Order: sequence, then C-alpha cells, then structure tokens
Amino acid sequence: VLDTPGFSSYSVTEISHDTLESFYPDFQQAEGSCRFKGCSHTSEPDCVVQALCQENKLDRGRYNRYVEIYKELKEAYDNRYRR
Repeated sequence: VLDTPGFSSYSVTEISHDTLESFYPDFQQAEGSCRFKGCSHTSEPDCVVQALCQENKLDRGRYNRYVEIYKELKEAYDNRYRR
C-alpha cells in the first residue's frame, strides 16, 4: 500500500481481491480465527480482524482503506466479462 502526496487517485490491477490480505501483515494475527473460511474481513459476522479493529489493536484508517481497496478489486473481478 502506498502514500503518494499529490495523487488523488490510484489503480491496483496486479492484485486480486483474494490475495489483498497478504499485503496486510498485521492481519496475520487473526489468520484462521475468523468464523468463516475465506473471510474477506469486510462484512462477515465474527470476523477477528474487525474485532481487533474495534478493540484498537489494528489501525482503523488502515482497515478502512483495506475495505475500500477490497471492494474495488472485487467489483473489477465480478465485472471482468461485462462490457
């Protein structure tokens, strides 16, 4: 993830929504602990990453940016065959 002063938009095309979590090493403390296998950490119940964020053990801004990027990547994946 990057901090680019002066840029108001970005595009991430080489990463899939399935692998985005691997770019967030701080999420690894919750690995395998969520209620659902393959948890996206965006809206599922009993998500450990969301709980850590609520307990202030993960930075909320960083988590919110993860959710935003995840949704953009998931939407691009879902619409990959639409024109």
